[in-house]
Amino acid sequence: MKIYNRQMFIISGALLLSVPIYLLVLWFYACSQINGYPDTQILYDSYLPKFLEGRYASSLFPLPFCAIAIITNIGSLECKENWIKWFSRIVVILGGLLTFANLWSMM
Repeated sequence: MKIYNRQMFIISGALLLSVPIYLLVLWFYACSQINGYPDTQILYDSYLPKFLEGRYASSLFPLPFCAIAIITNIGSLECKENWIKWFSRIVVILGGLLTFANLWSMM
Protein backbone atom coordinates (compact mmCIF):
# COMPACT_ATOMS: atom_id res chain seq x y z
CA MET A 1 0.00 0.00 0.00
CA LYS A 2 1.34 3.44 -0.85
CA ILE A 3 2.40 5.79 1.91
CA TYR A 4 -0.25 8.35 0.89
CA ASN A 5 -3.04 5.79 1.32
CA ARG A 6 -1.69 4.74 4.71
CA GLN A 7 -1.57 8.35 5.84
CA MET A 8 -5.18 8.87 4.76
CA PHE A 9 -6.29 5.78 6.70
CA ILE A 10 -4.38 6.92 9.77
CA ILE A 11 -5.82 10.44 9.65
CA SER A 12 -9.36 9.16 9.05
CA GLY A 13 -9.00 6.72 11.96
CA ALA A 14 -7.82 9.48 14.27
CA LEU A 15 -10.68 11.73 13.19
CA LEU A 16 -13.20 8.94 13.77
CA LEU A 17 -12.00 8.67 17.36
CA SER A 18 -12.89 12.30 17.97
CA VAL A 19 -16.61 11.42 18.31
CA PRO A 20 -16.19 8.90 21.18
CA ILE A 21 -13.63 11.14 22.86
CA TYR A 22 -16.02 14.09 22.63
CA LEU A 23 -18.85 12.10 24.23
CA LEU A 24 -16.57 10.87 27.02
CA VAL A 25 -15.28 14.38 27.76
CA LEU A 26 -18.85 15.68 27.71
CA TRP A 27 -19.82 13.06 30.30
CA PHE A 28 -16.89 14.07 32.54
CA TYR A 29 -17.91 17.71 32.17
CA ALA A 30 -21.50 16.93 33.13
CA CYS A 31 -20.28 14.95 36.16
CA SER A 32 -18.18 17.87 37.35
CA GLN A 33 -21.10 20.30 37.14
CA ILE A 34 -23.74 18.51 39.21
CA ASN A 35 -23.65 15.97 42.03
CA GLY A 36 -25.81 12.87 41.81
CA TYR A 37 -26.35 10.49 38.95
CA PRO A 38 -29.94 11.39 37.92
CA ASP A 39 -29.16 15.10 37.65
CA THR A 40 -25.92 14.39 35.81
CA GLN A 41 -27.75 12.17 33.32
CA ILE A 42 -30.35 14.87 32.67
CA LEU A 43 -27.63 17.48 32.10
CA TYR A 44 -25.68 15.12 29.82
CA ASP A 45 -28.79 14.34 27.77
CA SER A 46 -29.57 18.05 27.43
CA TYR A 47 -26.27 18.54 25.56
CA LEU A 48 -26.95 15.71 23.11
CA PRO A 49 -29.17 15.72 20.01
CA LYS A 50 -32.53 13.97 20.23
CA PHE A 51 -31.42 10.72 18.57
CA LEU A 52 -28.77 10.19 21.28
CA GLU A 53 -31.04 10.71 24.26
CA GLY A 54 -32.06 7.06 24.65
CA ARG A 55 -30.90 4.78 27.42
CA TYR A 56 -28.03 3.14 25.53
CA ALA A 57 -27.89 5.38 22.46
CA SER A 58 -24.95 7.46 23.65
CA SER A 59 -23.01 4.26 24.39
CA LEU A 60 -23.87 2.42 21.17
CA PHE A 61 -23.39 5.37 18.83
CA PRO A 62 -19.56 5.62 19.24
CA LEU A 63 -18.93 1.87 18.87
CA PRO A 64 -18.90 1.84 15.04
CA PHE A 65 -16.58 4.86 15.04
CA CYS A 66 -14.13 3.00 17.30
CA ALA A 67 -14.37 -0.18 15.23
CA ILE A 68 -13.77 1.61 11.93
CA ALA A 69 -10.84 3.54 13.43
CA ILE A 70 -9.26 0.27 14.58
CA ILE A 71 -9.87 -1.47 11.25
CA THR A 72 -8.41 1.39 9.20
CA ASN A 73 -5.24 1.45 11.29
CA ILE A 74 -4.54 -2.26 11.65
CA GLY A 75 -2.95 -2.41 8.21
CA SER A 76 -0.44 0.28 9.14
CA LEU A 77 0.91 -1.57 12.18
CA GLU A 78 3.46 -3.38 10.03
CA CYS A 79 4.65 -0.31 8.13
CA LYS A 80 8.38 0.27 7.81
CA GLU A 81 8.14 3.93 8.76
CA ASN A 82 8.42 4.23 12.50
CA TRP A 83 6.11 7.22 13.06
CA ILE A 84 3.27 5.58 11.13
CA LYS A 85 3.66 2.40 13.15
CA TRP A 86 3.58 4.24 16.49
CA PHE A 87 0.68 6.50 15.56
CA SER A 88 -1.30 3.46 14.38
CA ARG A 89 -0.59 1.68 17.65
CA ILE A 90 -1.82 4.68 19.62
CA VAL A 91 -5.03 4.87 17.55
CA VAL A 92 -5.69 1.13 17.87
CA ILE A 93 -5.08 1.11 21.64
CA LEU A 94 -7.15 4.25 22.20
CA GLY A 95 -9.94 2.86 20.01
CA GLY A 96 -9.93 -0.39 21.97
CA LEU A 97 -10.02 1.42 25.31
CA LEU A 98 -12.89 3.63 24.18
CA THR A 99 -14.77 0.58 22.89
CA PHE A 100 -14.43 -1.18 26.23
CA ALA A 101 -15.38 2.01 28.10
CA ASN A 102 -18.57 2.33 26.04
CA LEU A 103 -19.42 -1.33 26.54
CA TRP A 104 -18.73 -1.00 30.27
CA SER A 105 -21.07 1.97 30.52
CA MET A 106 -23.96 -0.20 29.30
CA MET A 107 -23.58 -2.64 32.19
